[in-house]
Amino acid sequence: MVYAREFLDLGASFPEIDEGKVEKIDDAAHMDVSIGKFYPRVRLIGVRLPREESPFIPYLERASTLMKKALLDSDVFISYDGFRYDSDSNYLSYLWFPYELEDTEVLISDNLLLVMNGLCNYVPETNVKGKFHKFMEQAKHYAKSNGGPFVTDSII
Repeated sequence: MVYAREFLDLGASFPEIDEGKVEKIDDAAHMDVSIGKFYPRVRLIGVRLPREESPFIPYLERASTLMKKALLDSDVFISYDGFRYDSDSNYLSYLWFPYELEDTEVLISDNLLLVMNGLCNYVPETNVKGKFHKFMEQAKHYAKSNGGPFVTDSII
C-alpha cells in the first residue's frame, strides 16, 4: 500500500471533526460507526467501488480486507463536506485513522488510501467541489499513472 506524505494530517484542516469507533464494515466504502450515542451507516465521500463481478472481485476483497485490518473495532476520526447524507441516508464522510510514523502519530485518510492504491475510483458527490477535491484528484492521478485498475468511469 502507498500513501503520499503530503496527504498526512489533512484531517487537521477540517474545522469539524468527530471521533468514533468502527463497529462493522460492509465493504470498503460502507461501514457502521459509533459516534457517542449516534450510530450512522457511513459511506466514504467520493469513493466508488467497482461492480461486484469478475474480474473485479479480487480487488473488492483486497479493499475490504485493507479497511477491516485498518479500521474494524478501531477509533477513527470523521470529517465532512457540504452534504451530510446521500440519497440512501448514508452519512457522507471522510474517515481518518491514526498511524504512527517516525515516532509521531499522524492521520491517514481511508478515502485517499483507497483511491491512491487504485482500489476504487474517485467520483465527486456533486458539481460543487469540496475542500478535499484536489487531493482526491491527485490520488486518482497517481493511481492512473501507476496502473490502478479503477480510475475510469467505464468500469464503475
